[in-house]
Order: sequence, then structure tokens, then C-alpha cells
Amino acid sequence: VAQATGEPSAKPAKKNLVIASDKNEDLCLLHRKAAKNVKNSWLAWFGILPAEAQIILVKEDLIALRLAGARLPEADLTEARLIAACLSKSNLIRANLTGADLTKADLAEAQLIKAILVRADLTRANLSGADLTGAVLIQADLTGANLKGCDLTGADLSGAILVATDLTGAKLNGVDISSIDTTLAKLA
Repeated sequence: VAQATGEPSAKPAKKNLVIASDKNEDLCLLHRKAAKNVKNSWLAWFGILPAEAQIILVKEDLIALRLAGARLPEADLTEARLIAACLSKSNLIRANLTGADLTKADLAEAQLIKAILVRADLTRANLSGADLTGAVLIQADLTGANLKGCDLTGADLSGAILVATDLTGAKLNGVDISSIDTTLAKLA
């Protein structure tokens, strides 16, 4: 539910926007930022995204954002700064996180099926229990990341860095890690 007190202008005014149905301020912020990129939609003026809208937050600064359980399928978060963001149990299926900085991010139990994480920085990120089936992690930095019990079935880890990464109980069906640096990684 959104209420606006003024006429829409070229840029949505934050002071005119009230989202009453959502108590998560970070989710409201995300929707307002994404709404700027939704074309030809009157709802975008009020920071409300239509169901068919793709969330586009390329190069956005989203540090320490709290979005546990968010639905962001096919979102474009290319080169977004999501340092220490909480995205646990979020739906990021087919999301584009190319070059994103997810250092120390919490992605526990997130759905990252077929997500694109090319050159993403996942240093010390928590991906425990995450579903990364078919994800593309080419040249991703997973140094010190927690991937306990995650599903990497069919994922592409070409050139990825897995130094000191915890892969205990991870499903690695169809994944070739023979040429990847797994120095100090837990693979049992």
C-alpha cells in the first residue's frame, strides 16, 4: 500500500513516499532504487514494482542491506556493493551478480539457482545450505567462504578461488575442482 502527497515529478521524492505494508526499511529502499529503473510504469513513481518488473540495481551501493527472505529472481545486481548484506533465504534465481562485492554477505539457504556470479567477491561470505545448482562462478573469489551443505551441482567454478573455503557436506556433482586453488579448503 502506498500513499503519495504530491504530484509525480521527474524524480520520486522520498519525503512523499509512505509504504505502510512493509516494516522492512531496507526492502523499501531497495524497491525505491529499483523503481527508478522500471520504464513505462506509473507504479514506479511511487516506488511500487509491478510483479513482472525486473529489479535493476547495477553498481548500486547496498552495503549492510537487510533483505532476508527477499524475492529477487532475475535481478540485475551487476557490480553492486552488497558488503555484509543479509540475503539469507532470499530468492536470487537467475540473478546477475557479475562483479558484485558480497564480502561477508549472509546468503545462507539462499536460492542462487543458475545465478551469474562471474568475478564476484564472496570473500568470507556465508553460503551455508545455499542452492547454487547450475550457478556460474567463473573467477569468483570464495576465499574463507562458508559453503557447508550447499548444492553446487553443475556449477561452473572455472578459475574460482577456494582458498580456506569450507565445503563440508557440499554437493559437487558435475563440478570439476581439479584445477582450482583449494589451499586449506575443507572438502570432507
